[in-house]
Amino acid sequence: MKTTGTSSSGNHRKSGFSLVEVVVAVGIVATVFVAFLGLIPLGLENMSDAGNITTQSRIAQKIIGEIQLSEWRDENQGGTDAKNSIIDSFDGDTRYYDEFGDETNDESERVYLAEIEVLQTGQGDVTLPGAEPNKYIKNAVIRVAYAPPGMQKIKFRTYTTMMADLKKRNAETK
Repeated sequence: MKTTGTSSSGNHRKSGFSLVEVVVAVGIVATVFVAFLGLIPLGLENMSDAGNITTQSRIAQKIIGEIQLSEWRDENQGGTDAKNSIIDSFDGDTRYYDEFGDETNDESERVYLAEIEVLQTGQGDVTLPGAEPNKYIKNAVIRVAYAPPGMQKIKFRTYTTMMADLKKRNAETK
């Protein structure tokens, strides 16, 4: 950049950037701008993925809460066997959810899909080394996916929980 100075005759010279300096500065700014533009799609994709994962986790937590709050067996129906528990009624359920994570019965409105599997005695028994399988503990596997209608490739996220029949176990240990 040229500086302002005073000549011996008292006239002031004008200062400013040369054409080369302006071109270099514009080139640097353009390069940085293009780099930032390249990050925008990646940032938007990450934000979308984070929203989907949050909604899927919320759906899984709703289902897990519902299963854990269920009675182990229906005493009114004579259900005393751990094999035929109310929790088993969740096994094989497929549920549909909208974009907010609210359950919907209309498959055409679905954005998320949840599949529930309750592992029966012998399949998902919790065992400790040297211990027998525990028939009073069951595993539930919840698979949730972002799956709007027409989507060909569905990727499930898996969540698991365990439930224990403490009433029956406590009654047997007394």
